[in-house]
Order: sequence, then structure tokens, then C-alpha cells
Amino acid sequence: MNVILITEKTSGHISNMIAIADKVVEESLIPHFITSGTNHESYILSKTKHCYSVYRSVYQIYSLLNRLDPKCVVSSGGRFSLVVLFLAKLRSIPCFIIEPNYYPGLSNVVMSPGSKIYCPFLKYSRLYSGELRLHDGIIRKCEEIFHPELIKREIGIDSKKKVLLVLTGTYGNKAINKGILDVFTNDDNLHIIWQTGKSEFEIHVDTKNVTIYPFIDNVYKMYSIADWVITSAGINSINELLHFGIPFQLVPYPFSKFDHQYHNALYVNNVIKENVFTHSFIWDQKNILSENQIDFTIVQDIKNIKRNKCVSFAWIYYLFVGCILYIKFQLFIAIEKVFTQKIKQNLHSDYVYYEHIPVMLKKAIIYSEDAGYEKHNGYPHKLKDYIACILRVKYFGSGIFQQLIKNLFFEKRGTRIYIIFRKIVEQLLTCVFYWVYSKDLIFEYYVNILLYIDYKCGDVDYFGIKKIAKKLFQKDVRDLDVFECIYVSTTLTKPMYYYRKFLEERKIDYELKKKMFRISYILFVNNVISLDQVTEFVMKLSTFS
Repeated sequence: MNVILITEKTSGHISNMIAIADKVVEESLIPHFITSGTNHESYILSKTKHCYSVYRSVYQIYSLLNRLDPKCVVSSGGRFSLVVLFLAKLRSIPCFIIEPNYYPGLSNVVMSPGSKIYCPFLKYSRLYSGELRLHDGIIRKCEEIFHPELIKREIGIDSKKKVLLVLTGTYGNKAINKGILDVFTNDDNLHIIWQTGKSEFEIHVDTKNVTIYPFIDNVYKMYSIADWVITSAGINSINELLHFGIPFQLVPYPFSKFDHQYHNALYVNNVIKENVFTHSFIWDQKNILSENQIDFTIVQDIKNIKRNKCVSFAWIYYLFVGCILYIKFQLFIAIEKVFTQKIKQNLHSDYVYYEHIPVMLKKAIIYSEDAGYEKHNGYPHKLKDYIACILRVKYFGSGIFQQLIKNLFFEKRGTRIYIIFRKIVEQLLTCVFYWVYSKDLIFEYYVNILLYIDYKCGDVDYFGIKKIAKKLFQKDVRDLDVFECIYVSTTLTKPMYYYRKFLEERKIDYELKKKMFRISYILFVNNVISLDQVTEFVMKLSTFS
């Protein structure tokens, strides 16, 4: 049985498909690649033993699908994959979609209806329609045994020098190339192996300490001698470097589609950085890849999939849902662009992911700010309550969704007309946010945007839960105790007033103490905290006047 694999332009889309093809062969299946026709794709695939066809027309692809009659089609995204996947759905061919990045791609979202989708995490699950599966990243297997000293001698590297490997992506990264040229090329204690990218091979350096390649065919060979790597934030390089344990620094390509390289780098820096920068890694003479550590769940799913060859009109439904998902994705990107520019790029390493927020703090904030958050559809009040407020021309309380929207899009003004306008927009945008984002992601964004409205008007020089924890308690947010979690959660209504009293006078007023006791009781009743933690909280609270 044939398996169609779709590749497009860059190594990030090609390498994981080759890795799957290599494994598919072991299952007695025949891989066949369809490429978008770039020279780079043809060059890489010509070095494998697999067959490939270059895309010429829609009719050609449709004829190819008829002729090969594949068991399934596998894609890792890219605009070209839209055509092949849609034609596959016309013929009721099962489709597998791999989202390699930590950020969703348009093609993968639009073609997700009726497909199996493999993602590194499920944070953006609301954008997809289809069966979602987790995967840990796919990298190519290497059968070679590398001898670092022989490789250094072959390249002409002094064995006493440290080796810096620079990878700027398939087509180059000007930011990295300029930085290397300005900073590192005159260091006599360092030898640089420099992949400039195929679009930027005009760099010339008059020194023996630099070896330049437009593209490195066997990057594993270079990994075996590298002490440190500087690379673009392409997901293929990240997965390989994490797997091999080499210290590395990421420089995201600023013009990557939907800025996905920035999000790859941010995720690595915040979530798995403790596994990245801690030590140098030296290889002995051995295979540098142990196959059993790589996630090839998809290959077993390909092997076990059963093709239904009956004519089906499900593609009409998939086309309709795909159009809806296209609209959803465009809304997602519009919101993300604002959030990334205002919040993520300001916070950088102080951005906190949902997984790193203590459960105590999550629950305390929810019970304090929006008790029904986990059950409602974004609106904390019933429809009749909203109508009553409108008829009485009164303001109604905001939930977590509305506070997120207020902090993100509005200023801290007190005019009546502006507040009414803001409230209306908050209600209108709530349904959009609820449609696009999961509750976990909304909460993650909410805690990272705390105090942002005060930051914008210059009242404070910090915002976000991580910086609040540092300012108030000189702690990382993951180390907050029960008293600190409850204090942060109960002061969000008037943070500037409460923080000033806490920091300058070491005081907590009576009304706030009552609220803190109430939240501690709710946390205890709901088994979030233990009796010992309640005692600890009361003892600590009693020290404040």
C-alpha cells in the first residue's frame, strides 16, 4: 500500500516527513512524496531512497492519487498541502496532519475537519475540527557513527578550540548572520561552523576560524562536534537540539509566517529552558540518536487505518467547516497579533504558561473574580441580569473574559460614555474569545495581563502575575504559598491601593481580611488546600495589622 507524504519549501516541513517515510517502509508500506517543486525539496529528496513527484497542476495531483490509490495522505502544513489534502478528501482518502510548531498553522487548521491532527500540545484545540492527538516531535533517524576528532581534522578545526555551530535556516536569517559577523568571527578561541542559508551565501570572512556552508546536508555530523549552537527558532532544529541535549540559543526569524518562530522560542524559553542551557554535551563514538526515544505514534496509526473506498460526499461538509475555521483562524491571528505585541514581547521570560500557575492561585483567582468561570460560556451573568442592568442604566460586574478584553484593548478612563462603550464592546468580544480560545488559554492570558491597564497609563512599571509575585513577595509565581496566592487573588479589584498599603505600610485592611478569610474557606471546602495550609494562612495573616 502507498502512503502519500506532502513536503513544502523548508527543512522543517521536509525532515519530519522523511523520518515518517523511513519508518513507514519498516511497516511494509511504500512512501511517495509530493513536493511543491522548489530546488531545495528536490535536492533533499534526491538524497533519499524514496520516490517523489513535483506538483505541476491540480489535475496531475488528482491523477496521481487515482493511480497510486494511497492508504492515506500525511502532511505537516504549508499552503501547498491545502490542494493535496482537499483532493484526498474528495476521494475519501484518510488524512493525517502533523502540526510541528508550538503555534498553529492556517493550512492545518482549515484542513483539520475529517483528519487526524497531531499537535505538541492541545492549548489551541478550539481552532481545530477533527481528532486531536499529542506528539512529542519527530526527528530523523541516523545510522552513522561519528568520530568527533576525525570530523574536526577533516574540516580543519584545532582540537583545542570550542566549536560554535550556527544554523540560520534553509534560506538564511539576516539577524543571526549580521550578529555572527559583528561579534564572533574575531574570537581566536572559537571555531565557527556557519550555515548562512541558501539566500545569503555572499558572506566572506578572512579568517581560518570560520567554515561557511550555504546549507549543511548532514547536520547530525556537525552536532557531534558542536559545543554550542545558535539557530533560528525552526521547530526541526529545536526538536533535534532538545533531543541531543546541546546548549543552544534561539534567534527567531522575524518574518516567519504568523510569527510562529517567536512563539516557538518563547515556549522553549519559558517551559523547557531548565533542560536546555545547563550543561555542555559531548558525544562518545556512538549513534547519536536512540530510536526508542522518538515519538512515532503516527506511524502505527497509519498502519492501522482502514480505508473506506465508498464514494462519500463528506467533503462538502469538510469544505463548509473549513471555511468557518478559516474565519476563526483570522480572528485568532488578529487577537494574537495584538496580544503578542503588547504582552508577550514586553514580558518575554516573565510570561507564565498555564501549566506553571499553582493550582491554589488558579482556584483562588477564579473564586475571587469569576466563581462560575469553569462552567459558563464567557458571560458570568444570566441574560435577565444583563437586561435589568441595561434598563436601569447600571454597570454590571465583569468576569475574567471581560477583564481580559478591558486590559487588552482599553485605557483607564472614568467618563461615563467611555465606560458604557467599553462595556458594550466587552460583551460583544466575549463570544469571539470564547469561540476561539479554550478556558485554560483565556486564564493564562488573563493572569499575564494583570495590571496592564495601570501600566499603560504609567501608574506602575510592571504587569503580569510573575512580576507581581516578584514585586510583592520576591518569589517566582510557582513558589507562592497559600497566603500569597489568596492575597494576590483578592486584591485584583483595587490592586494599586492594596499593593501600596502592603509594600509601604505592611498593612492589610479589615475588608480585605474578610475577603481573604472567605476565599480560604472556599478553597478548604473544595479540597484545594488542607487544614494545615489554612492554619498556616491564618497565622501569617495575623501578623498584619
